[in-house]
Amino acid sequence: MTENVLQTLFLLQTFFLSVDLIGPRCDCVVYQSTGQRGALTFHSPNYPTAPNYPRGIVCILLSFIGDRNETVEITFIDFNLRPKENNTCKDFLKLYLDEQAAVNENSVHEYELCGDKSSLPQKTFYSRGRSIHLEFHTESVVISNPYKGFIGKYSFIDSSEFQTTMTRVSRDVSPCSYIDRHSNDTHSKGRFFSPSYPQNYPSWSDCSYQFFGRPGEVVKLTFQVLQLAGNTTSCNKDQYQDYIEVYDGVNKTERIAFICGNGGVPSIRSRTNYLTVHFHSGQNINMKGFAATYEYLIIDIAGCRSVYEG
Repeated sequence: MTENVLQTLFLLQTFFLSVDLIGPRCDCVVYQSTGQRGALTFHSPNYPTAPNYPRGIVCILLSFIGDRNETVEITFIDFNLRPKENNTCKDFLKLYLDEQAAVNENSVHEYELCGDKSSLPQKTFYSRGRSIHLEFHTESVVISNPYKGFIGKYSFIDSSEFQTTMTRVSRDVSPCSYIDRHSNDTHSKGRFFSPSYPQNYPSWSDCSYQFFGRPGEVVKLTFQVLQLAGNTTSCNKDQYQDYIEVYDGVNKTERIAFICGNGGVPSIRSRTNYLTVHFHSGQNINMKGFAATYEYLIIDIAGCRSVYEG
């Protein structure tokens, strides 16, 4: 079945309505999950043909509603709205990422976007629950409009893909601490994430991940996604830098890795059967964070263990 046919079938599940929401009148487009996997597209009116998007749009609300246990992902492919004037967006797209049944004038948005694609804080956004709402507004002032609007793709992802296999320590002890103890009754591998992943992690986070292997084992970590804010040219441990520290053992005495920036981290192995990971974020503009896997390995006979693996 071709992509065009799939998209046509899916759009049969998309419905349009006009309701009193954010303003006196808001025209709504609802994209409802039907269990389909793969990305489909959304766009502003008239995109990408002249006369570009209309002037005087009071409100168009695009709502992406996933099934229970689904996360919404949207990615902007092209973005071209009127840029800021006097530090104010005249034509804008507001993003509401928090879980909410409806959006109204009292709802708090996370982002207000205008300008071109290079001015966006990021290209991909994720819902905190099962829904994302986009509010599109344009001024009615009569001016030429050379701006095309926007187009993006959206998909509904199984939220279980972002659930850690580690055990969360009581919130009374720490709001962001996890442990994993390997035994005959537990799996030898699993996954863990930065807080709120795949949403951006919050500022001033300090998270601990502790791994307890059995005697004769080592712990192997593999970072599949790494997007940290801050200085990417040099890793410095200070309160404003976002970083990951990896320690051999349960005490933070022997550090074997210090990680910052984006991507390019090889696999890391402990020297003992214990390993501790510490994640810190400062007050920078936050990013997606990290997704990593862990695995308990039996020490080879020669006892050769490398901290980094290519």
